[in-house]
Amino acid sequence: MCQPDKHDLIQQGVASVLTDMSDGASIEVGMIGIEGMIGVAALLGATSSSHRTIVQIPGDALRMDATRCSSEARAFAGSLCDSPNPC
Repeated sequence: MCQPDKHDLIQQGVASVLTDMSDGASIEVGMIGIEGMIGVAALLGATSSSHRTIVQIPGDALRMDATRCSSEARAFAGSLCDSPNPC
């Protein structure tokens, strides 16, 4: 199990999300590029993940601590719900 304690926002490059099968082999279950974020499970409240992420095409990414990112996401969602067109 991985401990998702960081979020990486890919600016350039590609990462693969892998899961381990019962026979010990790994299989790719997702790809993340500039449209995605590594560590979404932690943003949604998970404390562990059965997936691993590896960089396939090197590039640049912005990194944020998972606790801070979750706090900022909740504050942002709250501000949307306080807008003239609430959620």
